[in-house]
Amino acid sequence: MNFRSIIPFNRTASALQNDSIDMFSSLQREMNRLFDHAWRGFDSPAELKNVSLSPQVDIRENAESYEIIAELPGVDQKDVHLEINDQTLVLKGEKKIDKEDKNRKGYHLQERYYGSFMRSFVLPADVQSDKVSASFDKGVLTILLPRNANSANKVKKIEVKSKV
Repeated sequence: MNFRSIIPFNRTASALQNDSIDMFSSLQREMNRLFDHAWRGFDSPAELKNVSLSPQVDIRENAESYEIIAELPGVDQKDVHLEINDQTLVLKGEKKIDKEDKNRKGYHLQERYYGSFMRSFVLPADVQSDKVSASFDKGVLTILLPRNANSANKVKKIEVKSKV
């Protein structure tokens, strides 16, 4: 009996399969080379992402108040503005370019950003908006949002009953 006639593959099929693998490997190498060439010159990860001036904040709460702490490095206190409109706290400001850096000559890489920024925060209903205070020290803005004294007492537990 000729076993080669019942075996589903032979040397020529195996050779074709190896050629297909080589073809896909070649395509992958060419695509990698294309993308490497397209992104050449972008040495800094900051250049590859959409960068905006939005201060990073921490928000915490305790029984008496909420506190928002915003990092504003390089921003002067006079360039920071806070306002409450309805139940929204708006933080605005501007990081201005140094007078010495305005000509921007001689730079090889610039990762610092300048310009205006704005963040807004919807305030909880228990904030006493007329008693909000803020302080600024070493590029860190701390906003204190006092809570109503009776806000902790407004929590009501509801019993869940079965319908049987």
